Order: sequence, then structure tokens, then C-alpha cells
Amino acid sequence: MNTWQFDAKETLAKGFARLMRAAVENAAREFSRTGDELDAGVHEGRKWLKKARALLKLCRFAMEKEQYRAWNRKLRDAGRAVSALRDDAALCETAARLLARDDLSPTARRTLEALRDGIAGDDREEARKCAALAVRRLKRLRSETNFSIRIREYGEPEVLLRGVSRSWKAARKGGLAFARKRDTETAHEWRKRAKDLRYQMELLVGIWPGPLTAFAEELHRLTDLLGREHDLSSLAAMTPGRAVSRIIAAERAAALSDAISLGARMVGVKPRTAAVLIVDWYVLADADANSRKAADHG
Repeated sequence: MNTWQFDAKETLAKGFARLMRAAVENAAREFSRTGDELDAGVHEGRKWLKKARALLKLCRFAMEKEQYRAWNRKLRDAGRAVSALRDDAALCETAARLLARDDLSPTARRTLEALRDGIAGDDREEARKCAALAVRRLKRLRSETNFSIRIREYGEPEVLLRGVSRSWKAARKGGLAFARKRDTETAHEWRKRAKDLRYQMELLVGIWPGPLTAFAEELHRLTDLLGREHDLSSLAAMTPGRAVSRIIAAERAAALSDAISLGARMVGVKPRTAAVLIVDWYVLADADANSRKAADHG
């Protein structure tokens, strides 16, 4: 079974608990990497935390408000402990990608090499301490709870309907805000909301793999493009040279053009309409799993 996917054979509450435990444990394991593997571990660990928070948002209507807020806050705080480490690694990767271009002038190449080397030379002991802090926070959270939820007044379809609709609305709102402002701040916010929706679609892929896999992949492309724009923007703020600034500006424009084209499709769909369709597929998949189970025991 996919490690980030609901299983039709289990209840929503059971799947939620299983996946939350796995996400927290996987994040702690990744943050525990050492030496040259630390940067990769931080990158992977932060992805698991984002998945966990996306799952929380999907099932938030099966939780008490304080329960949701407490879990979300603790996951957020663990991520913040290592956020600066990932930002530095992303800037190094962006500089390295630009250095691979064959049209750089000698001046531009020297500027980028100096930036890359300066960022990469940051204090590794401090980085290790930040990662260790994140691990301690996650282990404390894991020791405090099994992530048990009870779906009482809402049935499973209603919980998912509200969760998907809310996430789609937030992603759509982010896309519309960016279409108006076209700035780095709104692009970054749009990326976060689109990433929530992407991880939620990956959770639900099992109900109809074809269309939901394709949609999750398109959201992945969108968030990668917006992430590239964010990293280029951050690098531009550190770059004094005109030659490098022109190259970065051109790459940012290309990334945003592709992101706008992809995002227009999602912005054009009403959140409730999309959520109803996805939850209808969930109900059908659940009914099919139950009928197969009955047949196996018949």
C-alpha cells in the first residue's frame, strides 16, 4: 500500500491516525540524518510535515477546534526550527542550476559562485542543532498522542466534502490574488495552498487513480514552478550584479508564465463543485470495497 494514501479497507479515522503517525515518524527520522545527508534530510522531513498538516486540514471537521489547533501548531513549530536550513539549501541549488547555463558571462559566473559558496559555508553545527530541536518537538508530539479522532455528527463523506472544498477554495483564492498582484508574496502563499491540495489529492488517489493522479501531478508542477520563482526572487535580493539580475528576471518570468497557465484551470472551477465530484468518487469506491469484502466472506 502507498505510504501516503487512504486505504478503502479502513475507516477514515483509522486511516487518519495511521498516516499522521507515519508522517511524524518519517519527518523525525529524516531530520536525524547527519553529515552531508543533513540538507537532504531537512528537505524530505519538511515535506512530511507539510503532508501531515495537509491531512489535518482535510479532516479538520472531525476534530475539536482546540485539538486541531494544537496539533497544527506543534507541526508548524517543528517545521520552523529547520526552515532557515532549507531556505539556504534551496538558494544553493538555485545558484548551482544557474551556473550550469552555458551563456553566463565570466562576471556573472563569478558572482553566482561567490553567492553559492557563501551560503554553503554557513555554520553546520548550528544546522545540526536546529534539526535536533525539530526531532525533539516531533518525538514529544508523538509521545503525547496517537492522533485518534471520532467522526460523530459528520459522516466520512461530509468531513471530506468540507475539507476538500475548504482547501480548493484557499488554493483558488491564492491563484486569484496572484493574478491581481503578481508579486512574490502572493505567489508564495498560492504555492502553500496549492501544496495542501496536492497532498490531499495524493491521499485520495486510490478512489480513482487515473484522474486524481493526473490532477496531483499538475498541482506538483504548479508548486514546483512557484517554488522556483520564490527561490529565484530570494537569490535576486542577494545579487548585486546586473548580468545575473537579468538572467534571474528572465527565469522568473518564464516560471510565472507557466504557473499562471496551469493555475487558470483550477481557478476556473468552483470549490464546491470539485469537492462534490471527488467525494462522490470516494463514496463509490467505499461502496465497492464493502461489496468486495462481503463477497469474500460470502
